[in-house]
Amino acid sequence: MMTPEESAKEQREFAEDKALYPPFIVEELKFAREQIRLKAKTGKSHQKFSKITDFTPLILSIWVISNNEFQERFWVRQEPPILNGDNYMETLETFLGDARAVLEANQAGRVSMTPKQREMLQKLYDMVDGFDGDPETPDDPGHGANDAEIIQHPKWHKIQKYARLVYEEISGDDLDAWERSRPKPAKPAKINYKEMKPGEYWSEIKKIYPQSFIKIFERQAEDQSIKDFYVCLLSELWEMSSQDFQERFWDRKEYPIYDNRNCMKTLGEFLNDTLTLLIANRNNTFSISPKQEQMLQKLSSMVKAFKEDPTLPDDPGYGLNDGAIIQHPEWHKIREYARLVYEELSGDRLDQSKSNG
Repeated sequence: MMTPEESAKEQREFAEDKALYPPFIVEELKFAREQIRLKAKTGKSHQKFSKITDFTPLILSIWVISNNEFQERFWVRQEPPILNGDNYMETLETFLGDARAVLEANQAGRVSMTPKQREMLQKLYDMVDGFDGDPETPDDPGHGANDAEIIQHPKWHKIQKYARLVYEEISGDDLDAWERSRPKPAKPAKINYKEMKPGEYWSEIKKIYPQSFIKIFERQAEDQSIKDFYVCLLSELWEMSSQDFQERFWDRKEYPIYDNRNCMKTLGEFLNDTLTLLIANRNNTFSISPKQEQMLQKLSSMVKAFKEDPTLPDDPGYGLNDGAIIQHPEWHKIREYARLVYEELSGDRLDQSKSNG
């Protein structure tokens, strides 16, 4: 049974999903939230990942790739409610990683799909992977900075059309019928994101993150030299270094970071923000020391190897198996080294910060 607060939150999120997503995704997101609540209360989930329709993050990424309206609203204009969640690079990382894993699992006999679904998913994977690696594709500096140009590319339009067919084949949804039935989204009010105050959970967030990070985050409003990707990277490094954070928010899904953070989401953001910072450093638009660059490159290599490790526990998405993932011996090494990298970049000493917090 849900508490009154959980019930109200579920009704609100279900209504928000229904206004934005097609029917299959709405129901799967509802089911995923049920599994998150179940795991938070019992320590285990009953969700099984044995067929293609069990992989909601993959199917959601296919729909996002197919939907030009979504990309214009949330990748380009950054409309709420997806304030800082989706962009071209994050979506591609999710799709390529999940599609590759599902295709390999299908070949090994662990995940079922029809021959047609497999053929179409493989073709879409090849199209997206080829587009991302094409030298004619517009540069992507990260954080959606060039998404408006990327989604106007003729090859991207072909990918959108094919992704729509793949989504319908896997989900069973009729997107034409759904689009005819839903109201047009209201034109959003203009928002100056640079002047936005931290969210309603800010007082709680300040109790979780190190004071050094909080000070950098708050100082960013006045100091334009403090880049968004640098602040995000510090946040990701600290999350990767903190066993307490991982157990509380990745595994147990504690409030206030109830459904925002998980292991693979953080690792994907870390790799993206690290690449952005290293490129900025080499282009002399942001400066880090040679030691900091070397340490970031080493940690990136460790993370990439970890994500490809065949002994890694299965990751069904939404952090549902993070409790097992963060117990992996290689993760312990990453956690220890991420702590050193965070301290090197932030100038903080986490033991001292903890005692002063």
